[in-house]
Amino acid sequence: MTSLPIEAVQRRVLLFALLSLLLTGLLVSVAGFWPLASALQDNARQSLHHLHTLHSASIRHYKDSLHDLSRQVSSRSAIRQALLDHQQGRSSLAELRAFTTPRLQDALSSSSSLLALVRLTAQGDVISTLGDTPTISANLAPAHILPIGQAMTQTTLLMPLYGNGPMNFLSISRILAPTGDVIGYDLLVFDSRPLAALLHQDDASTLGLSMYLAIPAHDGGQRWFRVDQHLLQPLDSLPFPAPSPSVWAESALEQQTLASGPVAPRLDDQGWQMVIAADNHILYGDLTQSLTRVALAMVAILLVGGVLLVLLLRPLHGHLVIHTRDLEDKVQSLEALKHELEQERGRLHASNQDLEQFAYAASHDLQQPLRMIAGFLDLLRRRYRALLPTDGQEFVDFAVDGATRMQHMIADLLEYSRVGRLEQAMRPTSLRDSVQAACDNLSLRIAESRADITVQDLPTVVVENSQMVRVFQNLIDNAIKYGPVDKPAKITISGHHEQDHWVISVADNGIGIEPAMQKNAFRLFQRLHTNSSAEGTGMGLAMCAKIITHHGGTIRLDSTPDVGTTISFTLPDNTMPPEPTPSLSACKRPQSS
Repeated sequence: MTSLPIEAVQRRVLLFALLSLLLTGLLVSVAGFWPLASALQDNARQSLHHLHTLHSASIRHYKDSLHDLSRQVSSRSAIRQALLDHQQGRSSLAELRAFTTPRLQDALSSSSSLLALVRLTAQGDVISTLGDTPTISANLAPAHILPIGQAMTQTTLLMPLYGNGPMNFLSISRILAPTGDVIGYDLLVFDSRPLAALLHQDDASTLGLSMYLAIPAHDGGQRWFRVDQHLLQPLDSLPFPAPSPSVWAESALEQQTLASGPVAPRLDDQGWQMVIAADNHILYGDLTQSLTRVALAMVAILLVGGVLLVLLLRPLHGHLVIHTRDLEDKVQSLEALKHELEQERGRLHASNQDLEQFAYAASHDLQQPLRMIAGFLDLLRRRYRALLPTDGQEFVDFAVDGATRMQHMIADLLEYSRVGRLEQAMRPTSLRDSVQAACDNLSLRIAESRADITVQDLPTVVVENSQMVRVFQNLIDNAIKYGPVDKPAKITISGHHEQDHWVISVADNGIGIEPAMQKNAFRLFQRLHTNSSAEGTGMGLAMCAKIITHHGGTIRLDSTPDVGTTISFTLPDNTMPPEPTPSLSACKRPQSS
């Protein structure tokens, strides 16, 4: 502790304090704001690059699936052998058509995105034409296709196909004999709308982004398309000079920031290119406004600090006691603790994002191969069931049922991973309206089970309405599914206020849950009953728990076997109380005819 006489140095201390405050403000502005602005701008551009990388991976996956399906169709041994027999003169063209057409029909039905299929001989004779015939334009005539097929250097070639209608993808696959000679061609027309929907899944239009895709044509050039919500719109040219596709590039062209790069470094993909464009004022507008406000706040703080210093230091007399060392030690300890907390927070945030992205990507990428497995298993069951013994038929049935259940589980997992993402803005919502929407979605199930659903007073709170509809729909569906055996289910939905939150309860008179199973109620893929007749994947309560947690609430379960179950969850009291209305039935059953 050091004591200094204040009377001799009072004016100097005041002047020094004011100059120090002003200098500190200037240094913070110069050394802090400009690097911060640059770092935030770099982060915005990196986000644009990251979005480009994700969409590029989606395009590669989509293209690989089209190539794989084309190769599968062209490599079918039975119909390829029939084509070889015709090529060698052992069968007529009519016999080849009769043998090939029904088998290609099975291939056409194996994928929902496959619109049409045409098979040609090496000489250009049409063997089979299947599918959506309006998509087969004059551009698929043998006179146009044969020169392209004869010039191909790879097994399959993917190119855009568009005319008066929407753009589609055309895959040309060479059919090879065992000697390596070309004996025919398969033309597969694929719907481009799944790719447009995949690229538009982040709702990029609301973020002020525009996406463009360049696709190579058979003549060696490129065709540009604008990614719409459902379609790829053909363009005569880009509205700005196209950046170089050879490397990652970023530039400002006519007030636009562009992220561009090749879809993949592989040789057969170098003709594909994606460009994502964003106006600078959209990308950096919020950043500029925020920094301006911070700068104004800093000026105000400096002015207020100077006035306070003058008011505090001028009336001082006697001695100024400065306790420096203790304060410095405490400040250093607090700064170190703050730094550790910020690091831990960043690690937890990154870990949560990685886990959510992994769950979304895993469930999304598993859908296509599982859909193919289920489709071929069902095809095997329909075509060869009579050839299998009884136990073999049972095994095939078990495999189809297992694949179907896995599809439902993956769909539920994908839905679970999307909870918490931007769907709708939170706004004041009447929970009674949310319950009514859930009952409308379950109207047929409610009518068939003759369930009696009563809704008492419910509040209006700030929530995402679509997610609250999902919560009530899952809880009502569970109450009906596990209702009493000998009488209709009776469901009561009510709410009451406790301190700073609302408690919403959904009670039923069902078969209940054993106490040993209740602790697992809100875990993923947990089936709490052994009743195999009740469908489900065990994701309903886990989905409800995640939605309620996302809204800042908690959820719990109280159940008594053979008496019923009550599931209660809380929501913050952030708007208005419920309107005083009498208890009534919110979900009316249709009258029997």
